[in-house]
Amino acid sequence: MKKLMLGAILLGSAAISNAQVAGGKIILGGGMGFNSSSGETEIVSGGTTVTREAPKVTGLNFGPRIGYMINDDLGAGLIFNLNRTRSIEKDPDPFTKEINQTISLNQFFLFGRYYKSLNEKFYLFGELAFGPGFGKIIDEETDVNGVKTTLESSMSTFNVGLWPGISYFPHEKIGIELSVGLLGFNSMSTEFTNPNNGDKFTERESNFDLGLNGGDQFSTGGINLSVLLYL
Repeated sequence: MKKLMLGAILLGSAAISNAQVAGGKIILGGGMGFNSSSGETEIVSGGTTVTREAPKVTGLNFGPRIGYMINDDLGAGLIFNLNRTRSIEKDPDPFTKEINQTISLNQFFLFGRYYKSLNEKFYLFGELAFGPGFGKIIDEETDVNGVKTTLESSMSTFNVGLWPGISYFPHEKIGIELSVGLLGFNSMSTEFTNPNNGDKFTERESNFDLGLNGGDQFSTGGINLSVLLYL
């Protein structure tokens, strides 16, 4: 009788600890981030110091996701990552009064993640995500005479990243999680046309990153805070 009671207790404990990420649940939610930076640059030449205002940068990142728990440890799904960044630079050279740059990037990712239960409230997880992105860059330059020149470029990206993290469940259906980028690869192709002569250019760039350098989730090495519903 005692053995049966002990077995029932252990089974009940296991059921509680796995209830949050049980197989068959739908995952809904996502994360949002905002960043802003400004400052000054000092240029020293021949004993003379010139102070110039550094570019002001603001950015917004929103990453909703939908997924499905395949079993009690493994989930998979889609992430839609929306990025908007704007920078303003005053008097970058003697001929230019201001440069405004706006970047709009929409990314789509397939993700898979594996959970490891620490107790009924905390879980460790590892997530692998990869997918393409598409967007545009608009550069608007105003010279000292007030003449404006606008250059619009199209861009495409492909990103792969690995993010370990930890989830806390204040409620069985609500998970608050923090993840940090560990490994990542990203490539970007930018196409633009010279407004003066119509010449077309393509610029390609690729990077492999290792480590934790801050930023949003899809800046490799980024730190991301999310809230997910498990329904």
